[in-house]
Amino acid sequence: MVQDLGLPSDKAVEFMDFVDCELGIYPLWLCPLKTEGDQSEFQLKNMKTPMCINVGVWGNAMPNYDEFLRQNRILEQKLMELGGRKWFYAHAYYTEKEFWQIYNKNWYNKLRKKYHAEHLPSVFDKVVVKKKFKMNIGDGVRSALLGKAKLKIK
Repeated sequence: MVQDLGLPSDKAVEFMDFVDCELGIYPLWLCPLKTEGDQSEFQLKNMKTPMCINVGVWGNAMPNYDEFLRQNRILEQKLMELGGRKWFYAHAYYTEKEFWQIYNKNWYNKLRKKYHAEHLPSVFDKVVVKKKFKMNIGDGVRSALLGKAKLKIK
């Protein structure tokens, strides 16, 4: 699991307690972030606090995909309950309805229209995982080794 999550500063301890009890993942990354200003408009908008805490939850691989998915979903549900936001570099497992309940779809679509980007995939399409992936370290190692074997070094 590799997730970075922004929470209102007054909800961060509750979220960390949840991660401890439900997932037991350590260490956690903590970083304070300002939530005001143009740069944070889409992800941190309406957090109703001038400061949030970025909690990085980076843990070992789960025993199987179903457990991996379950843990990501309970993390997302707790985040929604506490008014937090996910950083978009990581995978998300929200339904489309959940996603747009969190993020301001009207504001986002106006921005896409303004910059003539409506033909591109949406941020939802880019970050939400829609298919099940087979978890297999052996395949990853083989791909990495074969990929290196194909490189021509001069």
